[in-house]
Amino acid sequence: MDKKIYDLIVIGGGPAGLTAGIYAGRAMLDVLVIEKDRAGGQINLTSEVVNYPGIIETSGEKFGEELKKQALGFGVNFLNDEVIDMDLTKEIKTIKQKENEKRGKLYIFTGSNKIYYFNSAFSKSSSINPSAFTPPSAVYQTAGCSK
Repeated sequence: MDKKIYDLIVIGGGPAGLTAGIYAGRAMLDVLVIEKDRAGGQINLTSEVVNYPGIIETSGEKFGEELKKQALGFGVNFLNDEVIDMDLTKEIKTIKQKENEKRGKLYIFTGSNKIYYFNSAFSKSSSINPSAFTPPSAVYQTAGCSK
């Protein structure tokens, strides 16, 4: 197991995941984005992107590359691998890949349909109700995960 503990692990490297990585990187957090395919996610399948703020016209593949380049500029780390399991029961969570494990404090799960996050710091006294969030296990299928 990798001993490094990230401040944030983003599962899914599409536009939402990469944007989360960019903002967290700008905030000087130690960030890892895990994507099973390539940066940009499903947008890579799009031949023309014309409806994204600030983008007049580009291809999905080029857009994904530019997002990754911007994230790298803010110190975001990338891992091309498939998440096969998670242990979110402890304060430091573990994300398991085929031949590796990564650990972190906060996770964002992104996918083509939904965005979720999970943080062990939420409690009953928190202003954010943890029961309002879908359990991470329910998002495996929409987060580029195999389970």
